[in-house]
Amino acid sequence: MILWRHGFLGSRADVLIDILVVSLVVVLAVLAYSLGRAGKGFYSTHRGLQLGIGTAVGLELLAFEVDIRLRGGWNALTAGSSLAGTGALKLVLAVHLVFAVTTVLLWGWLISASLRRFSRHDLPGGFSRRHRLWGKLAAIDMTLTCVTAVAVYIAFFIL
Repeated sequence: MILWRHGFLGSRADVLIDILVVSLVVVLAVLAYSLGRAGKGFYSTHRGLQLGIGTAVGLELLAFEVDIRLRGGWNALTAGSSLAGTGALKLVLAVHLVFAVTTVLLWGWLISASLRRFSRHDLPGGFSRRHRLWGKLAAIDMTLTCVTAVAVYIAFFIL
């Protein structure tokens, strides 16, 4: 049973999906702030923000997967779209899923590796150079995930 069938953004999406889309903007803003804090040497703030973002995104993904199942899967989700069943819709979703999956894997690995390799009191450390490189790649991947998620939202619930 879906408690909130209609969202607040004026589309065919439910409240949960509308909240997820709005949260993408918040995630990107917090991500940018977190990277800025790390760049200025505020590593504890960066660490806390990254753990918070990771936890929030993980919970959002879980809620989203449950919502998809409750609504009857991807086909039910796209039934109202003018693009339903088309190659264009499948392409938009496929591109988004590439970025979404690689973001989860990359970010998850980076958080795990960072927690193992960094001491709270010994920063920057030997892993810092690789951490910066992989962190930049993860941030780009997350940005592309958010941009393509908005494209999916438009294709699924607006068009």
